[in-house]
Amino acid sequence: MKIILSDTIGFDLLFIVIVAIVLIKSRYPKFNQDYLSIDNTSIIKGISVLLVIFCHISMFSFYYGRIESFFAKIGLLAVSIFIFVSGYGLMTQYLRKNNYLKGFWKKIVHVYIIFIICNTVTTIINNLFLKTNYGIKDIIVSSFQFNFANGRELWFVACILFLYFSFMISYRLFAKKGIFSLFGFTILYIVLCNIMGKGSWWYNTVFCFPLGVIFAIYKEKIFLFYKKFYWFKFIVLLFMFLTVMYFYIQGYHYLQFIIPIIFVILTTMVLVKVKLESKFLLFINKISLEMYLLHLIVLQVAFANLIPRSSLYLVMLFPIMIVISIVIKHTSNYICKLFKLT
Repeated sequence: MKIILSDTIGFDLLFIVIVAIVLIKSRYPKFNQDYLSIDNTSIIKGISVLLVIFCHISMFSFYYGRIESFFAKIGLLAVSIFIFVSGYGLMTQYLRKNNYLKGFWKKIVHVYIIFIICNTVTTIINNLFLKTNYGIKDIIVSSFQFNFANGRELWFVACILFLYFSFMISYRLFAKKGIFSLFGFTILYIVLCNIMGKGSWWYNTVFCFPLGVIFAIYKEKIFLFYKKFYWFKFIVLLFMFLTVMYFYIQGYHYLQFIIPIIFVILTTMVLVKVKLESKFLLFINKISLEMYLLHLIVLQVAFANLIPRSSLYLVMLFPIMIVISIVIKHTSNYICKLFKLT
């Protein structure tokens, strides 16, 4: 897929506007003890899915023959936040609710149902607009392979399902020692990915999941640690992140396994100083998985004829992504209620 742009004005403006709205509406206490509140984590998760979309647009974009690379590099950071928040959210619920893991398998099945629906919708769009001829057999086979019928690999679905399953097994069988089991499963996932010859993007952010679990367990103690000599620690960590990121961009690719951890910790330090507010991003968070899975097919159809277009055209595609994602969200919820999977 190629996205040929005649300019990048709309692309840049959309990113700037989203960031500006969040910064203007947010509050800035001296220290925010509830730094990993539902709103804060939901909003950064909403931001992360938008950054993933920007990243993919950048990866496939050609602007006067030059590949745009800024957003292409931050996809790693966006996914690390998404996975961290997933781990943090599960552990927070586990600590708050008795018997949280009872029926947890339904949550795993729900994620897989969303994936199958997205695969089906993507296949229909492919057949209607791109004149392909995929059938039900292609959908079924590709769903077992964690691909779309058109062959696009959905590594994130395989990753998140494995992590959810690992969390369930770890804390059902080992309880207080579950974190050690979870780290073991995480290492196992990396080993399996290497055995199967998967690219590093399959697993370079995976340790952010158990990191999220650790933050859920020790959130208060971490806050007290951050609070003491905050600015010194923040500046040191920021310098470390910028240095590592610089060398990663220069071609030291092994740093991709360190960057997500540093970035996630740096993000939590920023949240200690801010209470984020954004109804839009809270809404995006609710359909984040659906948007993540669907945005590429929308882009593929929109730029199928390789005609150079203004980046403002890209901005107009976001409402389409959102509407389709909402429909899929309601459809998956309806199916889960129908089969008592809620």
